[in-house]
Amino acid sequence: MGGGIVEIDTPMAALEGLRRFRLFESSDVANTRDCISRVMQPHLLQPVGLGRHTQSHMDFVSFCGIGMGTISYGEAMRVEVPSIAGYHLVMFCREGQPDAKVDDAPLHVTRE
Repeated sequence: MGGGIVEIDTPMAALEGLRRFRLFESSDVANTRDCISRVMQPHLLQPVGLGRHTQSHMDFVSFCGIGMGTISYGEAMRVEVPSIAGYHLVMFCREGQPDAKVDDAPLHVTRE
């Protein structure tokens, strides 16, 4: 490995390689929402549970019109996106178990 090239031998290694492209780190929910909205669609964030927000971050890289990124909210978070227009979203869950809805229909996301 050299010259800024990252060797990727597994899909998880690709996600780890994204750390080099950290867009932001924040402990503020409003700032987190604003930073993510600059790259993706505007959305609403609401911490689930005690309402305290821990450190969140986003890594993102774009190449030839395709973007790949990771988002960590640091705790359970309700994410509400009024619409996803102009792009397709592929979601992989590295941790936890998301509950998602598309057009008010449940979407089951599993590791299988």
